[in-house]
Amino acid sequence: LKAATVAALSTLDNFAQRKLVIQVPFDVSSHFKQLDVVQQLLEAEGSSIHIVRLPEQSVIDRLLAQTALQPGVVTVFKSVLRYGSTPREFRWIPIPDSTHPGADVRSLSYGSVRRHCCQGMPVGYVCATEQKLHINPEEGAEVYPGDMLLVLQAGPASSTTLVRSEPPFFTAACKASDTRTANLDRSIVPPGVMILVAGWPENELQELAAGFVGFAPPDSKVRFLLKQPAEQPPESEANVVFEYEVVEDPLAAATLLDHGIEHADAVVLAAPSGLSYPDSDALILSTLFQIQQLMSGCNRMVHVVAKAASPSTKEIAENFFKSLPNRAVTFELVTPHQLTSAILTRVACQPFFMPLCRELMMTAEGNELYILGFEQLGFMSGEEVTIAECMEMARRLEMSLLGIAKRAGP
Repeated sequence: LKAATVAALSTLDNFAQRKLVIQVPFDVSSHFKQLDVVQQLLEAEGSSIHIVRLPEQSVIDRLLAQTALQPGVVTVFKSVLRYGSTPREFRWIPIPDSTHPGADVRSLSYGSVRRHCCQGMPVGYVCATEQKLHINPEEGAEVYPGDMLLVLQAGPASSTTLVRSEPPFFTAACKASDTRTANLDRSIVPPGVMILVAGWPENELQELAAGFVGFAPPDSKVRFLLKQPAEQPPESEANVVFEYEVVEDPLAAATLLDHGIEHADAVVLAAPSGLSYPDSDALILSTLFQIQQLMSGCNRMVHVVAKAASPSTKEIAENFFKSLPNRAVTFELVTPHQLTSAILTRVACQPFFMPLCRELMMTAEGNELYILGFEQLGFMSGEEVTIAECMEMARRLEMSLLGIAKRAGP
């Protein structure tokens, strides 16, 4: 960041009233002296700086691996990051004194407070005294008036999100979940999957492989089709086996067929590192359409994920697949700069959004986003249940429900 840029911004009349959020390289130390200089310049003008360290490549690569294993993860993140006429976004709702009438404020529990929320999905809270975000806390965690409930909510923000008394449908859901938990078969394990990775740069495998290791079910296999051999390829782990094949053209139809695309659950595509936009996106699109042709006679679907330089690339692909009578491909395209910009915009408006992103997107341990089958929550196929029951069952399993993914997508 150049100090001259900050000096130029400081000449604006309303500069002191604006928030400045700056992304710096993730490996830049927090004690970097140039950042101190910028901070002093801003303080002299009556403003402040919010520094964001966002390891973009690490985040995107792991996100691609996760959404290949759990189709819809990227779509969920895009849904809660974007603005629109009917946004779905994380909001912080102050906990008032009247949330739990007649109770000693020292005895409020997160579990009791969250069931007073009828217009969103509570997933945690911010402690006012510590200014710390707690995601997916224990039901007995103590909360106080003045703390803020973290809620995923659709539509315009409402001042009546928390009601005075616990709704009866939550009481019924709690009783049903107690019975369901007692009969829950905890031995259910998702089957292993087969992932084909075509064209990924051989010197950028580490973060993608780490994403597969972090989220793949046992007995999974990832087959990398590389243009050149990798010097230090990631090693297989207990839950996933990595295979490496060096081929002349990783994205060619014959190559994909020879290496088992007809049996793959998902395909991760990448254009050559030296190929720039628009040629890179054109290659991804043509390979995506080619996979549709290859899979059209297999009577099964394959999920394809890839990076794209332009948001319009996704629109082109969507329009193409809408016209097909026998679709054999689902896909998710990630535009790295668009995702990064959305995160920075949220941080400017909501100061606790960065810890939330760091928890869900930037770490391999702790709280993470999962898309699970209903059977893993103890529900039977064809069973009619309420959202409240889904929320309570998730809490019994130390999770927090964000939403429901329909068959056509999240």
